[in-house]
Amino acid sequence: MFKNYFKIAWRNILKNRTFSIINAVGLSFSVAFCLLLYFYIRYEQSYDTFNTKKDHLFRLEMSALYPSQDTTKKKSIFSFLTKNDNVQTQLTFPLVVAANMQNAFPEIKSITRFKDERDQIIKVDNQAYKEHHVLFADNNFFKNFSFHLLEGNAGNVLASRGNIVISASLAKKYFGNNQDSYRNAIGKTIQLITDTAQMYEIGTASWRERG
Repeated sequence: MFKNYFKIAWRNILKNRTFSIINAVGLSFSVAFCLLLYFYIRYEQSYDTFNTKKDHLFRLEMSALYPSQDTTKKKSIFSFLTKNDNVQTQLTFPLVVAANMQNAFPEIKSITRFKDERDQIIKVDNQAYKEHHVLFADNNFFKNFSFHLLEGNAGNVLASRGNIVISASLAKKYFGNNQDSYRNAIGKTIQLITDTAQMYEIGTASWRERG
C-alpha cells in the first residue's frame, strides 16, 4: 500500500515539476529559518545560566540621548530584531552611580562594577604579553557571579586592591604549560603597563573559563 502511495506521489511530482520545485524550495527555506531562529534563541537564553543567583542578576543599561556614531557594532543574521534597542540603549554605564543607586533603592543588595580595558601590556618577569581583555572589578565580583575557582576563597580573593585573579589558561601561558601551573602562579607578582607600571599579586585563586 505504501509502495502505491509513493508511486502516485512521485508521478504527481514529475507531472507538476515546477510547482513541486517551488514547494520544496519554500519548505526548505522555512525549515532552515525556523532552525536558525531556534538556535539563536537557545544561544541568547544560555547567557549566565551557570550563575546560582541568575534569577536575581540584572544588567544596568543607559539610554542614549544622542544617536550613536559607532559603526563597528557586532551584527548577526537576526540583528534586525534588536536594531532599535541597540540605538536607544548602551552598555556603558557611569561607575559612580553604584553607591547612589544602593542608597536610593534599598532592594538592591549588591552592585558589581567592572570595566573592560582592551589591549593591555602585562609584564611577567622579563617577558611582555599583550592581552586583549583586562577586567577591573569590585571585590564582590566572585560573590555575585558563580565562576568556578580552582584555588582559594571567592569571599576574599579580591580583598586587596593589589590582588589580581588570572585564568587557568593565562597561568599556563605565564608560568609553564603543566597541570599545576595555576598553583605555581599563586603569590607571584605581575605588572600592568599603562602610563605607569602597576604591580599586582596573583591572589589565592585562578578561575576556569567556561568552554
